[in-house]
Formats: sequence, structure tokens, C-alpha cells
Amino acid sequence: MAGERLIWAGHPTWRATISAIVRGFVVAVLVFAACVVVDRLGGGSRWLGYGALAFIVIAGGTIVYSWLTRQFTEYTITDRRLNVRWGVLSKQETTTTVDRIQNLTITQTLVDRLLHTGTIDFDTANPASDERFRFRGVNRPGELRQQITELRVGEGTAPPADGL
Repeated sequence: MAGERLIWAGHPTWRATISAIVRGFVVAVLVFAACVVVDRLGGGSRWLGYGALAFIVIAGGTIVYSWLTRQFTEYTITDRRLNVRWGVLSKQETTTTVDRIQNLTITQTLVDRLLHTGTIDFDTANPASDERFRFRGVNRPGELRQQITELRVGEGTAPPADGL
């Protein structure tokens, strides 16, 4: 918006999609293996074909879904607002102001820690919202949290007792 200064903009990182893709491939291999077992137990040769097709659909679908999620999710931070915009055919957008942020929580799986990625959950002063405002799959979430903390302190708001 007019008069706002862009602090940070980004998408979920490609490294954050690796764990989702690995999980998809594991499921695809398990389904294929189950079809091979059924085929070997006398289920007929068609089960091998079903397994191969299932593998292609599951693995390919996981890759396409991960790519679409990454490409069509945008995060922005200005000196006044945080914004999440996502969607392929239709777009959804969630915005909150910096002064409404109460707490920040970083979540990282083991794979996220190894890849220096994670999710930042923002608790905001909005009692009507049951959803958490979050940036999923961002690079170096600790550094991003620090930028937001500095932005809040620069605006004259004190950080929460948990030290943000």
C-alpha cells in the first residue's frame, strides 16, 4: 500500500518441499510394494501395472502439489503489515498489522533444522480468528523472526515477555 516500506518478501523455499516430496515417495513405494506382493500371491499380472500407475500418480502428484504450493504462495512484510497470499485459480489473502502481533513461534522438524527452514506462527490480537497466521517453509526462520522483532521494537511496541 502507499506509504509502506517493504521489509521482506518471499515464497516457501524449495528446500521446505523436500520433506513433503520424500513422504509422497515413501507412500508411493509402499503402495507399489503392496501391489507387487498381491501380484506374487497370485493376484494376476495386472496388479503390477496398478502398482506402477499408483506410484506415478502419487509421486507425480506430490511433486506437482509441492511446486504449485511454493509458486502460488507469497509472503510479504512491510513496516506496517504482514501478508500471506495463496491460490492457483482463485486467490486468498490474509493480512495483519505488525502492532497486533503478540507472539511468534518457530516450528522446525528434524529435516527442517537440517535444511535451515521452518514455519513461523504469529499469534495476533484477534479474538474472532481461530486460525493461526503463519509463514510456512521459510528460509532461516530465526533471522526472519529477528527482523520482525526489530520492526516491532522500532515502532515503539515492547516485545512480549517470552522474548519473541
